Amino acid sequence: MKKNHTWTKMLLCVLVIVCLAGCGNEKQAQQVNTQQAVTLETTQKILGETQNYTGHLQVVSDMEGESSQVDANIEMNQEPLRMKIDETLQFPQQTIKNVTYVKGTESGADIYRNYGDQWTEMSFEKDAAMASVQIYHIQSNMQSVLAYGTNWVEDETSDKALLFHGNIPAKDAFSVVEGGKLLQLAGMGGMAEKYYAGVADIPVTFTIDSQSGQPISCTMDLSDTLETVTNNVLQELNHDNTKISVTKYDAIMEISKWNETPTIEIPKEAQSAINYEQEITDMQKDAAA
Repeated sequence: MKKNHTWTKMLLCVLVIVCLAGCGNEKQAQQVNTQQAVTLETTQKILGETQNYTGHLQVVSDMEGESSQVDANIEMNQEPLRMKIDETLQFPQQTIKNVTYVKGTESGADIYRNYGDQWTEMSFEKDAAMASVQIYHIQSNMQSVLAYGTNWVEDETSDKALLFHGNIPAKDAFSVVEGGKLLQLAGMGGMAEKYYAGVADIPVTFTIDSQSGQPISCTMDLSDTLETVTNNVLQELNHDNTKISVTKYDAIMEISKWNETPTIEIPKEAQSAINYEQEITDMQKDAAA
């Protein structure tokens, strides 16, 4: 009888230890999740308060065995509004270089683009102007990723950076992707939400500075999204069940020089460009008179 009592006490001790260990692991997991939330919340706050920055956008794609790559160096001033986009597009048979400037005005914004040695100028309402360059607005697109991203898991930690994996739920893919014009370079910008039917969750990797909480980079795997949207469009156009395959479509955003980017100056040669839109407007007014 005494022996049975001893075994009972030992069994109870083991159960207590197991329970304590389980509670400890659960508490530790909760602390980790809380820490992630605080860190990502800090990052979101920093993005919201940033007045100017320097960034880099890279879009790497492979569709139907044909690869291409876009690299854009970006400078952004929030107030007064100025933006510079220095872009290189690499295709199998050619390389194209473009430079774009955005300059805020009292009534909206002017966009200057350089194609080779030729400058053009167009005037827009501010929202329309920013929508046309939204894919390059890294700060705004990172904010959207953090706002809609879920299931963040810390992959590895170093002294300088924290790496998180998460995803954009399929139900929010349209808001993030179309809102950020992230398929624009593949010719699928401006698509209605119905074309996003059947998309999967979007894998996202976010890297932030472990000391300051400042975002360093964000990578989005948009291959499934682009393939689904494109095939939905083709299906509606009755292309005899034609489907395309997207092996790779990654959007990689990097950001730096927080509030240290100097005011962007519009080149004199750009400011002297012919504003074709204004010319057409003036001609129409003259004709009406």
